[in-house]
Amino acid sequence: MRGLLIFSVLSLSGLLSFPSWADEVEGEDPFFGPDKALHFSVSAALGSGSFALLDALSAEDEGWQHASLAMSAVLTVGLAKELYDEAWGSGFSSRDLFWDVAGGVFAVGLSWLVWELCHDG
Repeated sequence: MRGLLIFSVLSLSGLLSFPSWADEVEGEDPFFGPDKALHFSVSAALGSGSFALLDALSAEDEGWQHASLAMSAVLTVGLAKELYDEAWGSGFSSRDLFWDVAGGVFAVGLSWLVWELCHDG
């Protein structure tokens, strides 16, 4: 449970200090634009699905390992999508990446909490 607390604190501090809107104009990419819910949702689904898959396939019984690998998957896919957008799409959006991270942190944190509650005792 201590690891979950550390994960939560680090994730929250990372989200709060993320410079996602410093260099962008509000009109071009609004922080609460319609695509942001999609970024959050897809990242949440990827995070929770990765956590569940890792738990099912892993012989290790450590929730922090599942959480760190699931979050790595979320970050990798989110960053790859933004790099694709930079090269061939609408351009890199750090606001989209912020919502990717937020969705991943929410889902992986919730998955880890449920995992801890089920494995406690």
